[in-house]
Amino acid sequence: MGITINHHIAIRTSHIEGAVSFYDAVLGAKPLCNPWIIEGDLAEMITEGPPGVRVKLQLIGFEDGPALELYEFLEPAEPTGRTHATKGTILHIALQVDSVVETLALIEANGGERILAEPINPFGTGALTFAADPDGNVLELIEMSPRQVLDGIWASTKGTAAP
Repeated sequence: MGITINHHIAIRTSHIEGAVSFYDAVLGAKPLCNPWIIEGDLAEMITEGPPGVRVKLQLIGFEDGPALELYEFLEPAEPTGRTHATKGTILHIALQVDSVVETLALIEANGGERILAEPINPFGTGALTFAADPDGNVLELIEMSPRQVLDGIWASTKGTAAP
């Protein structure tokens, strides 16, 4: 059975148009379709929502693959914001970038915020940091591949984290 893990991730936003602008300016994500609204039984089913839930959706994508599915809840409209890691189920979205410093500057220039005071290099293989988009969705910016991260963890734990 073939599985592709990088299909899409769905995130909440308080304003789809603003989120599209943010992710385009920061990461180059482009709209894959126009926004649409779902309501009724389908909306209630896919959101496990209360009766009457209405959601505006839009997919934005990246040149080489995955997409973000943006959810703006119209009814009930609840504020967005960052949730502490101990209370959420998706802790962050990790994005491999060429330059943590440059991407962080774009995030801040477009209404996002840094979470760590400065990028860190915990394994000596590349910088990483955490930031939030304007809706509080947490983004990990990382200059390393997953393999480089694992090699760094393995080296720093003297092999105790190895499979």
